[in-house]
Amino acid sequence: IELIIQRLKKNVIQYVCFDTSFGSSIPEVNYLYSLPEEFGITLGIRKYLFHGISYKYILSVLNRQNSYLSKKIVICHLGHGSSVCAISKLQPVDSSFGFTPLQNLITSTRIGEFDVNAYMFLKKFLSKTDKEIFELLSRKSGLLGISAISSDMEKLINLYNIDSKAKLAVDMYLNMVTKYIFQMVSSLNGIDVLIFSGGIGENSSFIRQKIADRLSIFFVYLNQKKNENIDIDKDIYCISQKESKVEVFVIKSDECQQMIHEYLSIKDI
Repeated sequence: IELIIQRLKKNVIQYVCFDTSFGSSIPEVNYLYSLPEEFGITLGIRKYLFHGISYKYILSVLNRQNSYLSKKIVICHLGHGSSVCAISKLQPVDSSFGFTPLQNLITSTRIGEFDVNAYMFLKKFLSKTDKEIFELLSRKSGLLGISAISSDMEKLINLYNIDSKAKLAVDMYLNMVTKYIFQMVSSLNGIDVLIFSGGIGENSSFIRQKIADRLSIFFVYLNQKKNENIDIDKDIYCISQKESKVEVFVIKSDECQQMIHEYLSIKDI
């Protein structure tokens, strides 16, 4: 990195933020695969937390208006790349990610959960190379693969009631997000706060409402008027009803701002 940047612009200050560093607090029980130690721990084959820079920024915004140190928080970062994360004492304890972002939720073009035997099947019986299968699973699957229309959630929502494949893609996405929220609630042994962020999470009242409807067991209730009329000038906006036992927020993520903040913090030291 240093050499490449120096070739482009000499003497520029360089600072690297690692997206996965925020996940250092996740316990072994939530990040290990059940591999023998020499293949798992020794080689670093484990689950990692991506979107860490975004999660840190979201929590900093949340904590500005009140102390949420004791709260059990689930964050849904929903966008072109999507993930769900469980937060306790403002630190992550579990997430939907695997060894790479490929094992995760369904995203715009990535498959999400996938059996390794299916990978081997594709390779053997379709005479596909590893590169071709990776291209299929990471760039031609997900919402795009299911719908055969688009990887854009907004387009699929617009077609939700008139195209069966668009509806199937959106419903599968909703099922997967909800499934991982339940996993996060299990890891936290409860939920006090639910946060939506990312391009889809911040902009789609349809997706937020559909997810909330599937979480009624936790007494999650949205204020319909607030959910459909987000104040775009606010970094954080509460959309839950007073009767809801879970506070629900929409928070705009700003990874660039978080990276600048981290650089300035180190610089001051």
